[in-house]
This record gives sequence, C-alpha cells and structure tokens, in this order.
Amino acid sequence: MKICEIHIENFRGIFNQQILNIGNALILIGKNNAGKSAVLSAIRTFWGEYSPGERDFYKNADSISINFTFEISGD
Repeated sequence: MKICEIHIENFRGIFNQQILNIGNALILIGKNNAGKSAVLSAIRTFWGEYSPGERDFYKNADSISINFTFEISGD
C-alpha cells in the first residue's frame, strides 16, 4: 500500500491543503511556521497516533478533515 495523495482541511494552520502525486518518499521543505509539523501531525492523527484537541482546529472551525488516497498493488 502506498499513499498517493493527502488532503487536509481545518487542521492547525492549514485551511485547505492537498499534496498530490506522492512518489516513493514525501519530503517536506519550507520556512519556519510553514506548516510542516502540522502536516506530520495530521498524518499521525489519520493513523490514530494523535488525538486532536481544541487548539488543533483551524480558526475555531467546526470540523477537521484528513483524507488519504492509497494505491494498492499486487507486488
């Protein structure tokens, strides 16, 4: 199983972010406070390793959405 796409809405400083065409590795590069740690925490939330709290909602949004698209091969 391989992650192909990630879509995050209303999580920490991320209002709406899509990461498309993920290859064999995902490398996050950016300035301080660009949202790299938020993306990693969103991934951890998706897998159940992190439980978001009140402060994790983007500007008091009502819900958080974290969606993944997977590719499953027979190899």
